[in-house]
Amino acid sequence: MKRSILAIACLILALASVEARPKDDMVTVKPSVRGAKSTFAIFTDSLTYAKCAPALNAYRDVLQQEGLGTFIYAANWDSPETVKSLIKNAYKRDKLEGVVFVGDVPMVRVSGAQHMTTAFKMDQERFPREESWVTTDRFYDDFDLDWRYCDKDTTGKNVYYYQLTERGAQHLASDIYTARMIVPDILPGDKYQILCDYLAEVVRAHKEDNPLDNVIYYGGSGYNGDCLTLWRQKPIVWREYFPLAFDSADNNKFYNFRYSPTVKYQLFNELQRPGTDLFQFSEHGDANVQYISNDLGPMNLEENLYAMRSTLRYYYKRAQKRGEGEEFLAEVYKDYYTGADQFTPDKYEIDAARDSADQADTNMYSSDIVKLHSQPRVLIFNACYNGSFYQGEDYIAGCHIFNGGRSIVAQGNTVNALQDKYEDELMGMLHLGYRIGQWQQKLPYLESHLIGDPTYRFQHIETPSDANSRKALEVRQMADRALGQGRNCSAQLLDIYRNSSSWEVRLEALHCLSFFPDENFVQGLIDAFDDPYEHIQRMACIYAGDNGDPRLEEGLRRVIATQDQSVRVKYVAESALTCFESSRAKNDEYVSGIFDASASLKERVSAIRFLRNNPLHYDVDRYVAFVLDDSQPERLRVVMAEALGWFDRSWQRKKIEDGLKIALSRKYKCPPEVREEMIKTLRRLY
Repeated sequence: MKRSILAIACLILALASVEARPKDDMVTVKPSVRGAKSTFAIFTDSLTYAKCAPALNAYRDVLQQEGLGTFIYAANWDSPETVKSLIKNAYKRDKLEGVVFVGDVPMVRVSGAQHMTTAFKMDQERFPREESWVTTDRFYDDFDLDWRYCDKDTTGKNVYYYQLTERGAQHLASDIYTARMIVPDILPGDKYQILCDYLAEVVRAHKEDNPLDNVIYYGGSGYNGDCLTLWRQKPIVWREYFPLAFDSADNNKFYNFRYSPTVKYQLFNELQRPGTDLFQFSEHGDANVQYISNDLGPMNLEENLYAMRSTLRYYYKRAQKRGEGEEFLAEVYKDYYTGADQFTPDKYEIDAARDSADQADTNMYSSDIVKLHSQPRVLIFNACYNGSFYQGEDYIAGCHIFNGGRSIVAQGNTVNALQDKYEDELMGMLHLGYRIGQWQQKLPYLESHLIGDPTYRFQHIETPSDANSRKALEVRQMADRALGQGRNCSAQLLDIYRNSSSWEVRLEALHCLSFFPDENFVQGLIDAFDDPYEHIQRMACIYAGDNGDPRLEEGLRRVIATQDQSVRVKYVAESALTCFESSRAKNDEYVSGIFDASASLKERVSAIRFLRNNPLHYDVDRYVAFVLDDSQPERLRVVMAEALGWFDRSWQRKKIEDGLKIALSRKYKCPPEVREEMIKTLRRLY
């Protein structure tokens, strides 16, 4: 009893330490324009403001000339809660649409929210928090999420740890947009002068009339760029997104790693070519590396692992120090590469002895980028870790933005990202003249962030193709409104999918159908298996595995038999098929340990977590019963309750909902942690 009272007292003290309260040293500069339809806020630390006040004020002034009333808040921030309180107050009072964090503003790492990432599934119990928790600014921009404070980083960094609770939303829907401006330490010179020079370029960019009429795309090795069908169709859909860029042959370029083993140097030239508006990289990455052309062979398990060697080597060495090297590699295999028949850790251990000259010719490192002057106004890194602003020494996105070129803003990820995510969703908004932050706000991923100025926008020049991007945006807004009002618009979405000639609109309609996994969703997937657009086919196969309706199995088998040229479609179709009962025998190899009382707790946890990427719909009854079984270890019941949240598109989700509601009734005495996880899962299912 005394220990419980002491624990509660400690918790109260911990919460009090981050309570939102005014800062005695805070400088507040209010907007000087009246009648602004919306506002924006710049948060910075006191030293940065002292060093860069003229540049920050000039940035503020140019935004206000555009009608965006702009605040500046400068302080020695010692709590994320203080910052968030100011943001929420401005949102309610002043119609705040976005914020940028310049310099040393508190960073937040979170746990219990991996279902909001596209791919990150590192064990939060076994691995250190600085590796297994996700650094995210969704803490600041999504007001419906509820967080439990844990503690502050003990190494002197301005980092705070929070856990997602069951009391708030379990899906992302940001209320505002956010961005970071953090100058990497690797850049030569005074970081405050670098920031001032960058802000001067931002001001110049806002004063120019610049339509989005010049684009470049690069598909890297070992990534979805390995699929030539995907790569050759990219210009077709990008013509819908960015019609002005296709008025001239020189204004759109689509590179692929197959061009040359040293294509990196061509990309250096393109990065420094004046006039580029948008440059997207789709590739493997790390915090300080862009993997450009590691191999020129077909995609397979070994090459994928090799392409991510730097990231894996780092975590493998950390695990080795704890005596868990082989276990780490085994987890990598189970979580991401379950397609292989056998796994021998030594076979896939990262080969660090490869010739360093070859590495220099094939990868793009931060040390390369700081010597460039990146020109594209907007850079997009569809890659792992390239947006890791918390690694302020040499993170990729920051090196591009602050290397003295003309680049204004970059999008990147703080952890690994799924290859097959909908990475260019609603990208036509940029051509339509929306601020890049307004586009980013529509992308609900925990790891996705903007580095640089989120208010930048291109000049809109009307074209006949605008109707497609506007329609796609309307489709998304209709689905969002329906969700917010507790309605179902799946019939309308299916009709749009079936009757639109636009690839962009059809893909958005199919994606929004996944918000309402009912009969219309299933019928849409059956149609989409034969869609001529590779991305629609690919998403249909992914969603089919997520849904598991037996009627979808035939379509998946047809795709596997006929789509040899679309290697990503075939790959995801084969993965999806493993979630159906026809694959029970193979799946039992992975999940039999769930019910094996003689297995270790760690082995059973691993078996349950297999279900997160592989929702085995045919065995839902057994998994729900497991959560209700008070003879099972509490830890396993929590892990199973959490895994069932990955069945949010399943045709069996009603069984999960009914079972968990029974478990939450008074008939059962659920431990608090089990109860909390079940509530989180119920909120994820509907």
